Amino acid sequence: MELLDKTIIECFKERVRTTPHKTAVIYADETYTWKQIDEISDMLSVKFMNMGIVSKTHAAICIMNNPVWVICFLALQKLEAVTMLVNPYCKEKELSELIVNADIEYFCYSSMCEDINYNELLSNIDLSKSVGFKRFIDVGELAGSGLNSINSCFEDEKILLHEIKADIHDTSCILFTSGTTSVPKGVMLSHKSIVNTSRLAVKAMNWNSNDKICVSVPLYHSFGLSACFIASIHCGCALVLLEKSKTIKIFEAVEKNKCTVLNGVPSMFLAMINNPKHEDYDLSNLNSGIIAGSYIPKKEYMKICSTLNMRKLQMSYGLTEASPSVTFSDYSMSIEEKSDNVGRALPGVELSILNHKCIKTQNAYEKGEILVRGFNVMKGYYNNPSETSKAIDEDGWLHTGDMGYLSEDGNLHIAGRKKEVIIRCGENISPYEIEECILNYPGIVHAKAIGVKSEVTQEEIAACIVLGDSEQIDREKLRSFLSEKLSYYKVPRYILEFEAFPMTSSGKIDLKKLSISVYEKINAANLSGGKI
Repeated sequence: MELLDKTIIECFKERVRTTPHKTAVIYADETYTWKQIDEISDMLSVKFMNMGIVSKTHAAICIMNNPVWVICFLALQKLEAVTMLVNPYCKEKELSELIVNADIEYFCYSSMCEDINYNELLSNIDLSKSVGFKRFIDVGELAGSGLNSINSCFEDEKILLHEIKADIHDTSCILFTSGTTSVPKGVMLSHKSIVNTSRLAVKAMNWNSNDKICVSVPLYHSFGLSACFIASIHCGCALVLLEKSKTIKIFEAVEKNKCTVLNGVPSMFLAMINNPKHEDYDLSNLNSGIIAGSYIPKKEYMKICSTLNMRKLQMSYGLTEASPSVTFSDYSMSIEEKSDNVGRALPGVELSILNHKCIKTQNAYEKGEILVRGFNVMKGYYNNPSETSKAIDEDGWLHTGDMGYLSEDGNLHIAGRKKEVIIRCGENISPYEIEECILNYPGIVHAKAIGVKSEVTQEEIAACIVLGDSEQIDREKLRSFLSEKLSYYKVPRYILEFEAFPMTSSGKIDLKKLSISVYEKINAANLSGGKI
């Protein structure tokens, strides 16, 4: 499959020409066609242009999942602006640092958001260190009239707008990802990488214009941007936007709109099947979806597919730095076949494994760090050459920080995060292997294994568990159960109960907060003489 040499807006314009009157976006009781989205974003583009936004301008979007986000994104892309996607829940300090470090000139937000008082938030942002910042723009207010009635632009301004054309290798977006550094790194993604990754996702998922995607993942994440929004442009399906991924809201949206596709992270799907109210809603139209963003044990994946009757819930592996998709399950695979792997690499994408001898290999079952090379790899971290050189080597391989191996059939198997690997008495231990075993013990619904520093053994293993309603645990029986299935050095020293795990805004377990809680529980038990 040849790669497309088109920008996001070129793909969007082709979609408008092909199906102008077909529904593009559904939000609550509002519906917009592709033509309406095009005309409203044209109107907003002209307003932006008159404010000074031009090619290569750094303009941020800090808006929840709603039509204003979609229109603002397209309006900025039409001007060839570098669009910075910002988490709406960022605090004053975080926003101040982003504005300075990403050289943001215009900051687009929407006061229509009920959760956040933007007037108060923005008034507290420290702009003293910014040299290029120009203004805050309330896009909800600016585009408000256009959301209800199309306002025509001046024809000469429209002509100027339509003459703007980006290069496929230009930076379309900068997304922010946290890591080992205290300041989020700005991932620069080109038009070519986003356009082709999303297009191949559509092909892998067999989506078409009759589908409706329930979008509960944030559009400011690469998952929402590429595998939901830009994917819909390629196949012409409708997007049903949800501002929040609350379980009941998802049930309601899927039933009301007869959604056929649901993409999400494992924690979202687990929350759905563990909510008894899922039986009160008609979710029968759901057919397919992408489950990605973090590792999911085989047992939990199969339970999700069975409970929601989603036989085409496809495993995928990716990361923001890869636009984000790297692999997809084969669409023809059975649930059992795809339950323990994340599929094969996309066409045009290479996979390699960096083994313990720091040698790149494609040998079957040889474990090491997963490396990715291809059109989907980021251009680099904005204004951060040192971190870029750490992430992408001189041969163009992206070092993901994830551990895994390839099986003989070319499918990728995830073994854990490089930073999460537990080292006990010189042995490298995958936390995922321990978690899989723990989840086979009755009454446990969630499990996470982490390393706890130890002077003697380097690290000890702490098993963090969440029990089902009214369940109780006998720690010694659990250890005995695990001892029958795991080598002695993999059996957890500590077993700690939690009501729920702390989560990040992207639906992943917040390991920093969980680690703090683990140390607090261990110290408290040591002081009291209790057993854990």
